[in-house]
Amino acid sequence: MKRKTMPNTIIIGASGLIGKCLFDNLSKNNLVTGTYYKNEKKGLLYYDLVSSNIFDFGLYKYKYGIICSATTKIKECQEQPEKSREINVLSIERIINDFKEFDVIPVFMSSVTVFGENVFMKKETDERKPNCFYGKQKKEVEDFIIKNVDKHLIIRLGKIIPYNVQSVSERIIKAMEMDLRGIYHINPLEVLDDTKFLKELREV
Repeated sequence: MKRKTMPNTIIIGASGLIGKCLFDNLSKNNLVTGTYYKNEKKGLLYYDLVSSNIFDFGLYKYKYGIICSATTKIKECQEQPEKSREINVLSIERIINDFKEFDVIPVFMSSVTVFGENVFMKKETDERKPNCFYGKQKKEVEDFIIKNVDKHLIIRLGKIIPYNVQSVSERIIKAMEMDLRGIYHINPLEVLDDTKFLKELREV
């Protein structure tokens, strides 16, 4: 797929499924920096959400900062609420504040778990009622971004699997290319052509 050149982008968590796909797609035609924590991969730089210094990457170079890193296992978040909150909330909020200092637009990978039940029946503006720690942590970061950052993009995702990750990645990049701001849902269970996807985004 031919893609126009994107502004410089940094991806925090580019070794996971969605982060790696975004990194691979963006790096074809753009300057993109990606980080890893546990899963070392060629071309990525080490970054620990809790202890590393994000200023080492020279944030002045980037327009977008995509945040994919998280403790995503619902059971792990439930059993280790303080540890998972340090990673999923406090560390992410610090990164967002650092982004803001250099006018880097955060692109935050949130989750439909902020709604609890019947998630794919929901609209972006519906009331959020998370019923698990992971969903509550995602909601907390969403609220922080909405309150503190004027220019932002929050993407709420469902379950990502290898079969749908390319399609989801394309839609996230398309939203960035269109300079969309605010909150958008991307349902990985649906396979939409670009025309329908763009129409749905404009109607939100």
